[in-house]
Amino acid sequence: MSAVEPEEIFEIFDATNDVCLGQMPRKEVHRTGKYHRAVNVVLLNGEGDILVQKRADSKVICPSRWDISCAEHLQPGETYADAARRGLQEELNITQTDDFERIREPQLHCIDDDEKEIHDHEFTELYLATYNGDVKIDEVEVAEAKYIGAQVLLDWLQSSPDDFTPWALKDFRHYFQTNK
Repeated sequence: MSAVEPEEIFEIFDATNDVCLGQMPRKEVHRTGKYHRAVNVVLLNGEGDILVQKRADSKVICPSRWDISCAEHLQPGETYADAARRGLQEELNITQTDDFERIREPQLHCIDDDEKEIHDHEFTELYLATYNGDVKIDEVEVAEAKYIGAQVLLDWLQSSPDDFTPWALKDFRHYFQTNK
């Protein structure tokens, strides 16, 4: 999210993530804590290195923190998989991955910051993708992106968890637990 958010529209859901209750502007969804959907992607290169990205300073939630390879909210009517592919294209200029698979069903992830009036309650599905080409970041969304070795990332997550977004910690940990 940039400090000046576009009027993006989200579908909102019940607490089970099964029933769509309508649509609402992004800012209102995050202010009121309505359940909505997002998708994250762990991106590997051919050597097994993992792409991490640093969020732009202008982000409202977790500015300047290191993040999962790609994170995207779903647009109305969009599937999780389609949102993941769109996010890879928009954030990293990747139009086709070598491999692409879901590695976790949607799980609820919440961030509540009363001071900033943010109540972000997302059902987030997780994907794993492999890509061996160049990435070109969207500099509005992403300050920096780099591939790092799996062990280096694991050590970094353990030694400096505050460097990362809460969802990156959760999803990278899931990746490492299921891909030993």
